[in-house]
Amino acid sequence: MAAGQRRDSGDGTGKEGEPRRSVACLGGARYSIWGWVLGAGATPAGNESGAVHPRDPIPVRPHPEGPSTADPTPLNAGIASGKTYEERVGAPDSVTSALGHVVLAFSWLEQIASRVIVGRLRADELAGYTVAAELSFGSKIHLIASLARLRDGDLERPDPAPIDPTRLDGVVAECFRAEELRNRLMHSFWESVPLQPDQMVRFKRSAKARHGLRDQVETVDAAAILDVADFIDHAASGLELLFAPPPTLL
Repeated sequence: MAAGQRRDSGDGTGKEGEPRRSVACLGGARYSIWGWVLGAGATPAGNESGAVHPRDPIPVRPHPEGPSTADPTPLNAGIASGKTYEERVGAPDSVTSALGHVVLAFSWLEQIASRVIVGRLRADELAGYTVAAELSFGSKIHLIASLARLRDGDLERPDPAPIDPTRLDGVVAECFRAEELRNRLMHSFWESVPLQPDQMVRFKRSAKARHGLRDQVETVDAAAILDVADFIDHAASGLELLFAPPPTLL
């Protein structure tokens, strides 16, 4: 299987030979749901309908005390080699490509969590993102679950989209599992397997009170890593859909 391709995951999210696409990008009916969460009136360029695609960038508005802009310093300032990817490491391989998909999938899951917090707080958008910006992923999920469990009587404004507790528990569990799998991969040491370009050996050492010093060693291939990326995508999709408002019947 070539890097950047995926297998059929069995849940209708992909077919043999299709390029990988995030679950969060599939389904035209879902393109406008974040207009409710963001409460944004801005229309992305090239989108005259006004629908907010789940992966549209967050609107950047001037801060009351000055402009809000990204750091203009390039990522590789002072360390740029001037060489291309291929000049340094050769052709891309499937394992490191799959690890990249895990990184991107989890970053999108975190983005969805932040957007949900903004929607559930029912506060000013900038205030909401200020709250979410410095929270760890786990703290974001705990906050989302706690906000979702608030009763209507606990708030000045009624809940626009009451959440089913059973679905909430399932989505929260998936999010924490997604974080666990992501950390298992990202916090490991990796070595290549001779003559096996589609496999690598993962090493992880831990020393917990309940079991003492323990080493984890396993041979992992790109397909297994993409299974993790797919699971994270699924968790992101579940979180997104759980907090979307019910569709309006025309």
